[in-house]
Order: sequence, then structure tokens, then C-alpha cells
Amino acid sequence: MPRSSVPSTPITLAKFSRPRLYDVLRRERLFARLDAAREHPIVWIAGPPGAGKSTLIASYIEARKAPGVWFQADAGDADPGTFFHYLTQAAADVVRAKPKQRAALPRFGPEYATELPSFTRRFLRAFFAMFPPHALIVIDNFHEAPATAAWRHAFSEGLREAPAGLNLVFVSRMPPPPEMAMMGSPGARTRSSRMISVPSFSGMYISVMMTSGFTSDRRLRPRTPSCAVVTSCPDVLRIPAMTSAMTPSSSMTRTLAIPPARNAPPARYWHHGK
Repeated sequence: MPRSSVPSTPITLAKFSRPRLYDVLRRERLFARLDAAREHPIVWIAGPPGAGKSTLIASYIEARKAPGVWFQADAGDADPGTFFHYLTQAAADVVRAKPKQRAALPRFGPEYATELPSFTRRFLRAFFAMFPPHALIVIDNFHEAPATAAWRHAFSEGLREAPAGLNLVFVSRMPPPPEMAMMGSPGARTRSSRMISVPSFSGMYISVMMTSGFTSDRRLRPRTPSCAVVTSCPDVLRIPAMTSAMTPSSSMTRTLAIPPARNAPPARYWHHGK
């Protein structure tokens, strides 16, 4: 029997996969703050686990239809060779760069270990040139790639090659490392003083008072605190998002982070009731 022809579709590694979104609440006010922050080449989003950092950026990209690439950082990226290898792979598999553009990416080898800053600048200059205007390069979970001081310095130097119109968005549980924080220092007198923006996104947290709008018409009832999911940050609670499309058996839930109000009574926890 003849085999049925199945169109081949490129497989994207999880390392380059943007988080899947399920019925996410669009935060237009926060999107506007991101629009303003993009006046700087680098935008740094920091917050505790479960605050909604990645969801915010993924939903922003979806709303703005921004081109670019999503890069999931991990411990292996603390090694420069591994990091450059995956960027080269991203150029071929995700960016769909032309062969001539891919050939312009230098190959990292041991001989460049003592010339890391200059190599990083050459590599990122060629890599950034592959992206169209207004593109976004997102480096998610940047805190998971602890690097040596030499590699942090070289990487920060490479970021200076970002052209006008391109934005790099770092998502992390930590503030920028010293080498990158200097790029946004108010006292700096060089071009680097305009390179990084670290916007405050306290609006990622939704107040307890605002939950009344979600619960008033969705047949929700209180439940004992034993069903709550608490993040590693002690002052943030996570609850399932309440959407009209959900059923009691639905597993597609999203998370809202709620900082308890000052002098507030003990929190109540919600689940879907019949």
C-alpha cells in the first residue's frame, strides 16, 4: 500500500518554545508599560516564582504580534560554548536565517577563551542582524544560568551590539547582575546609561478586592486553606484562575498572584462548585 504523505513540520526544541497560554487575562495597562520600556534596548523583568512574569511577556508578544525568539535559559548556558551552540541552532531552526547569515556566525572554540568579550560582540552582532525591526529576543529564567564574572562581563559587552529597534527581554527571579545593572546606572555618562530598563510591575499582582469581579457570577465557594498552593515566596498566594469556560474537572488553569493586604483577615481559598 502506498504510504500517505504527511507534510513535514519543523520541530522546535523546548528551549526555544514560548509558554502556552490558556485563557489569559490581557493586562493592557502592563502592556503599555512594556511599550514604554522598549525605548531601551534591554528590558529586565524580575519577580518571585509564580508572579506571572513569563505569562505577561508571552501574552504581550501574542497581543503585539511581535517577531523574535524565546530562549529558555538553564544551567548549561553558564558555559559560553553551550550558549553559542544553541543560539546558532536557534538561527537555523527558529529564526530561519538565510545560509549567508548563518555562515556569518563565528564558531566558538577553546582558542577564544581568552578573547571572550571580543568574540561575544562579534557573534551577537551577527546574530542580532538576523532579526527584523521591532523584534523581541526573550531570555526566560535567566537566573538558572549562573556564570563566572568573566562570562557575565563578556555577555554584557556583547549586548551593546543590539541595534536600534531590537529589544532583549530578560525574565528572572533576580535583579540584573552587577555587569548589566551598570548599563542602567543613572550616574553613567556613556551610551550604556540608556540601554537597560527595569520597570516595576507591581500590577502583575491582583488585589483581593479585584477578585470579586471574577467570583460574582461563576458559582465559586470558599474552601479550606488546605487546598491552597503557596509559592516559595511566603507573601504571595496562588489560586486557580476563574474563567467561565472552566468546568470542575478542567485541568487548564492559570495562576493569579495575590499579595495579602496589610492588616487583612485570613485569606480564603476558592474552587469551582456545582
